[in-house]
Amino acid sequence: MLYDNDKFERGGRTFTVLNRHGEVQTQNASLSEAAQTVLGYDGHEYEIRRCENNKGFWLYVSQFSRNSSCGGRPLVRGRCYSAADTEAEAETEIFQDVIDHASFWDDQTVMTDEA
Repeated sequence: MLYDNDKFERGGRTFTVLNRHGEVQTQNASLSEAAQTVLGYDGHEYEIRRCENNKGFWLYVSQFSRNSSCGGRPLVRGRCYSAADTEAEAETEIFQDVIDHASFWDDQTVMTDEA
């Protein structure tokens, strides 16, 4: 299921991100904010880039924290891909994939803020 980022900014569904120790990293976050928290753990960086053949988008990530001695290396293509036509649609799809598989990113957990 895909989520519309604009909907979250207007009071829709929100998320809480926990680190691997169960500590809250962010609460009441939009899809975009939650995914950015997951992807940016411990100083990691990311970009969503259009494929070279202009058919879809890939998520590129840093292999190491930018805070480490190995942190200056170029970004590498990650595991998330979107066949969307626009960058906005791709971002929503990729960010949803990131929060659905948050444990892949340093064993984090993302939960919806629902009663």
